[in-house]
Amino acid sequence: MRKYLLYITATAIIALSSQSCSEYFNHEPGDGYDILWPVPNVVIDFDSLTVDTEYTFTGENLDKVFQVFFGTDQAQIIDTLTNRMVVKTPRLFNKSKLNARNYYDYSFESREQIIPRYLPVAITKWPVSFGRKQSLTLEGENVDQIDYLLIGNAKIQVNGRSIEDPAYKKIIIPLTDAGIDSTLTKALVKAVGLNGDFLQAADSSTLN
Repeated sequence: MRKYLLYITATAIIALSSQSCSEYFNHEPGDGYDILWPVPNVVIDFDSLTVDTEYTFTGENLDKVFQVFFGTDQAQIIDTLTNRMVVKTPRLFNKSKLNARNYYDYSFESREQIIPRYLPVAITKWPVSFGRKQSLTLEGENVDQIDYLLIGNAKIQVNGRSIEDPAYKKIIIPLTDAGIDSTLTKALVKAVGLNGDFLQAADSSTLN
């Protein structure tokens, strides 16, 4: 009987301890808690940011922030203090809201959408020839910031996120489903950057 009572007592103590820990680590906002969990707040006084650039944000309770997103694209956190945070914006992100999350699972979301300012594209090497059902290669600066290509009447979207070159100086663009006119034997390749810049080759490329 004594062993049975000791077992019941031990079980009750373990259950109460588990509940207490669960309530502490899985807190819910509301009454009944003495701890004031810090909620991050970021001051936004702009509507646009250049991609792949360091920015300093001000605000409150920023020292425990460990994730910053522009839409679904994550920024790199470089430094955080209570009222200041330095981040590097993603290389590519769409017009979206800023979201900052801290270790206590509280987050801040901006009311305004941040408009990305993309980097200028420079193309130094256009293809001399390429296969209409294969791919073409462009070389230059910030080639991941190309929006689309124009080859004859065909418009080919460019996925800058697929680039493998860490210096962003070379991109291979697949043309399998590009729909290039089968009667073309030569075409002037043109490119439009995400910032709206228009670029074109000096000479026509041969299509195979």
